[in-house]
Amino acid sequence: MTGSSERGRVGRWLAEHSRGCAAGVLTVAVAGGGVAVWSDAADRPAVATAEVAENSRRIVHTDVVDFYRKVCRAVAPVVDGPDRVSRVVEDTIGEPVDSAWTRRAGVVAEIAGTTRAAVDGLRGIDAPAGVPSPETPRGVDFAPGVGVAADRVADAAGTLDAAAGPGPGDADQARLSETTGRWQNQVGHVAGEASAALADLFGADPVPNSPTMDRIRASAECASLLDDHGVADGTVSDPAVELWGLVDAAVDGPGSVTEALDGFSDLDGQGQQDVGQAGAAVADRFERVADAARRHAGAVGRWDASRPGTPDGYGRAASRWAEDLSGMAEKAERCAGQWRQVSVSGDVDAWNSLVDGLSGQVSDLGDELSRARVRFGRDARVPNAATAEAIDAARGSDGDGAGAGGG
Repeated sequence: MTGSSERGRVGRWLAEHSRGCAAGVLTVAVAGGGVAVWSDAADRPAVATAEVAENSRRIVHTDVVDFYRKVCRAVAPVVDGPDRVSRVVEDTIGEPVDSAWTRRAGVVAEIAGTTRAAVDGLRGIDAPAGVPSPETPRGVDFAPGVGVAADRVADAAGTLDAAAGPGPGDADQARLSETTGRWQNQVGHVAGEASAALADLFGADPVPNSPTMDRIRASAECASLLDDHGVADGTVSDPAVELWGLVDAAVDGPGSVTEALDGFSDLDGQGQQDVGQAGAAVADRFERVADAARRHAGAVGRWDASRPGTPDGYGRAASRWAEDLSGMAEKAERCAGQWRQVSVSGDVDAWNSLVDGLSGQVSDLGDELSRARVRFGRDARVPNAATAEAIDAARGSDGDGAGAGGG
């Protein structure tokens, strides 16, 4: 009745949003300097001059830029897979189980096809060879590296081929939630492998210089994949850890909105003797939901997005989450008012007109919370592994395993 919370390790969220990890590798890959060393066509002894070194540092290797644009174009749809799952989960929360199952499984199957297409795309790239590099006098051959990247994505793709499994059959909401969590994990793993393959490629085939790397970063195909979200690789974003903790507290555990929604189950065994008592009891439960939602919205509203180390987009994600909770509070208050009026009037006909819709009122609030939680996970990308581990550790210390919501 309250909507199910699909739990999972924060590793899933890292896998969904691991694009920033590639950027840290890139920083190392393009680092370096010194004097460029080249070999001529006749394999004469290597020569080094200040002029050659300066030219090497300034030239943009367009063949390398084009190569990485093609790689990013192939990999990007795979890295975006978790967002696609997130959106279909959000869209299908509250639908009948068989309908939600079919739509979610369909997206997973599409992502499996997208991943296989990415492998074919990587293997079909005409990789440059003999690219001048200060570290490699004879030049860099990019073909072996992209082959390894394609193999890594192919290995990951195999885990999705049978991911959807059998149809919903007689599945209930709990099985849908459990299976959706498994799909999210699998798609997240594949996205993480694709992102890691890109990072490894940059490490195996270093970009010759900073101007070339800047051009790659600025390209439409690679810009989002190489975004570090404003947090350096290896750095724990304390503001991110704090915000995720606030969201988890609203969704799970003592004092959460979910706990307040669960309070409606207590009504079944109370056996109120008159409409006034029964209406008051229901109104009290809705007011508890409103109070919890308002309290947690206020906590997020006090979270400071201006601090150093706050990932890009977290301010917007926090505002949207607080707005969603405030909207839930207003809706719960309206419901409480309806039931309070029945309690005061003792009107049996009014009671009968409301009671049939009580389950729907509570379920709608639970669905809204689940949708908001899914959106937050999509809006607040975990910027790097260090931050993900810190979020996971904080959850473990609290005894909380909150994951992506979705009914």
